[in-house]
Amino acid sequence: MKWRNPFGVIVTLLLFSHTASPAQHLKAGKTSLVRISDDSVRITMPIELKEYQAANNEVLLIRPIIVSSSDSLLLPSVGIYGRTPYYYYIRNGRHQIQGEKDIKIRNKNKPDSLLHCQSIGYEPWMDRASLKVIFETEKLCIGITRQTAEEAWQPTPTIVRKEPKVMVSKGTVKGRAYVDFVLDSINIRPDYHRNREELAKIDHAIDSLLNDSTVTITHIDIKGWASPEGPYDHNVYLARERSLALRNYVVNKHRINPQLVSNSFEPEDWPGLREYVEKSNLPHRKEILDIIDSDREPDPKLWLIRSTYKEDFADIFVNSLPYLRHSDYTIDYEYRHTQKVGETEVDTLWHLPTASYSEPCLMESIKPIEPAWALKTNLLFDAAMCFNFEVEVPFGNRKQWSVMVEDWFPWYVWHRNSRAYELWTMGLELRRWLGKCEDRPLLTGSFIGAYAAGGKYDFEWHSNGDQGEFLSFGATYGHSWVLSRRWNFELSASVGVVFGPRRHYHGEFNDEHLIWKRNANIFYVGPTKLKASLVWLIDNPFKKKKGGTR
Repeated sequence: MKWRNPFGVIVTLLLFSHTASPAQHLKAGKTSLVRISDDSVRITMPIELKEYQAANNEVLLIRPIIVSSSDSLLLPSVGIYGRTPYYYYIRNGRHQIQGEKDIKIRNKNKPDSLLHCQSIGYEPWMDRASLKVIFETEKLCIGITRQTAEEAWQPTPTIVRKEPKVMVSKGTVKGRAYVDFVLDSINIRPDYHRNREELAKIDHAIDSLLNDSTVTITHIDIKGWASPEGPYDHNVYLARERSLALRNYVVNKHRINPQLVSNSFEPEDWPGLREYVEKSNLPHRKEILDIIDSDREPDPKLWLIRSTYKEDFADIFVNSLPYLRHSDYTIDYEYRHTQKVGETEVDTLWHLPTASYSEPCLMESIKPIEPAWALKTNLLFDAAMCFNFEVEVPFGNRKQWSVMVEDWFPWYVWHRNSRAYELWTMGLELRRWLGKCEDRPLLTGSFIGAYAAGGKYDFEWHSNGDQGEFLSFGATYGHSWVLSRRWNFELSASVGVVFGPRRHYHGEFNDEHLIWKRNANIFYVGPTKLKASLVWLIDNPFKKKKGGTR
């Protein structure tokens, strides 16, 4: 992307250039900026990465930039990612500092050196450009904490003798004419009031340029203004048609190509009225300014000033409103002149050196994943032979919410049906991931949740058992840590209420018949779940993947 303020870029580079630390000194052996064809430029910059170490929550950024006095171009950057931003990037698939085409390297996997190179389109301003490097350190949730700049390559000029040449420069003439019209008329009458003198202003400005053989008029713009006096809709009509009439006057009188003359209009010159009131000594100057600056429609504004401050309006009517009906004209032109040089004067020519390249530069970048959901199991339940699984899906703009479905399904009967361990539970939990920092890997950090679950059970030991159904509602708190690229480890605990019917029985005839002894209801308030879960992140198979080799 281009930076539209190259002078600001250069000032930034100069301000930070004296703060470069030794660990960030650029080691570029054969840095070059060369032209490989009429429309292509090649940048090659070897960078030693041994001295660059990113902390766990840091991203070290190396940003090459081509800078001249007239423009600049920021090239793809190299990012060295600490552990937390690395996992944030590969799981969230984006980063607010680096773009998709930038090189991203994990700190522990970075090479000792890399060859940063790229081919870009040639533009003339690059002939006088330097190649600079900006170093930045971004800490997650803090921002950029250090910024330095170094010069990596400078152009070499060619000195030649100057030859006289014809130069073409541009100029502009601006003015204002108070052309008056008969009431409700859109026709220009040169003999009306002071119109001859006002039209002469425009004629003189145009004629003085047309009579100069070294000057060429490139464009004339006429903008008409009406005063706020009268209905707004009618002023729109008058301003538009009167500016068009003045345009036609200029085209016909001076025989100018109509395509070179444009016109525009402003229905009512409220800025001009405000300027007059602000500089005046009117008794109610502040109140009138408040009305002008209000959100009222134009017609109610003028009516309120006229009806409320009659003496002040009388002054405005005489000394301001007549002068708000005016036409502003702008004349753009080019003029030719010969550059004066002496016999010993020389010129400095700037051009990029030329070379030829055939092999492209390749750099393996971090490959992001795009997980759409997670598959989980509670290891504590698994150890108790209570097999289970959970499916969690993140959602929301920043994936700060998730919804989880869980299922427990131990269903065992043994010892001639005299013992049973049967439990089936389905639950739903809504989670909110906490923390002000948005730069967190997906499904990591602390969270709170609300759950609802239901199921049935049959627990029997030596032919005596209990059966029943239950519902449970409660709240959850937990924390999830990154283990690897696709794995998390999660700890959580839940408290809530459990209630439902309970039936106590005794089994007879090898438990082929159950004899009900008593019925009861269960009601429990307290801890309901404890989890130590292993989490596996799974991609959306229908979404096109990004990233990979550059």
